[in-house]
Amino acid sequence: MYSSSAYYLSTAVASVMTFLMYPIVVSLVSFWMFGLDNSSFFAFLDWTAILLLTASSGFCFGLMLGTIIKNENAAI
Repeated sequence: MYSSSAYYLSTAVASVMTFLMYPIVVSLVSFWMFGLDNSSFFAFLDWTAILLLTASSGFCFGLMLGTIIKNENAAI
């Protein structure tokens, strides 16, 4: 069997990778749908980076609130 540290590390890595897929998919669709003036590849990377930073800050804020709040139902 696996050790508990390997299990929790793999669970954390899998959840972060799954969480980061959403902003990437959204940026693929929304960048060309909005019809921005600068539609170069580097502008697309900037757009994706902005969405990734916003999503990761929300993810970290949610984890922080989940660890601070004692009630499990309120934390979810």
